[in-house]
Amino acid sequence: MEVLLGHYPGTVFDQLVVRRRGGYCFERAQLFAAALETAGFTVRRALGRVRSLQSARTHMTVLVDLAGVRYLCDPGSGFSITGPVPLQDGARHVDTGQTFAVGRVYDLGGVALGEGGGAAHRSGAESAEPVR
Repeated sequence: MEVLLGHYPGTVFDQLVVRRRGGYCFERAQLFAAALETAGFTVRRALGRVRSLQSARTHMTVLVDLAGVRYLCDPGSGFSITGPVPLQDGARHVDTGQTFAVGRVYDLGGVALGEGGGAAHRSGAESAEPVR
């Protein structure tokens, strides 16, 4: 809730890094995006859906541009990708024994679907209003 109350990034850094308390996806993704921006990367925060394309956009992911390629990063979920996945139609990424595949890509971020070992888990970033 601290992000929503404007106590960011210092309070969130203290919570997640110093006190090692954990947090929800919006806190983790905001801190990750801020670190990338500080390092000089171009990032876009995006709303996402988990498990179904019909579920509400209650998840936050980070899109990172590097050398002309946009990557999907999902630092806010413990059950998703643990590294960047190129946000290009047909891209595949093997991570912790699961294969994640990008299913569809739209101009401003797209939809990335990850399915591992026949499981129904999905992680996505969708074109939507920017997350601030």
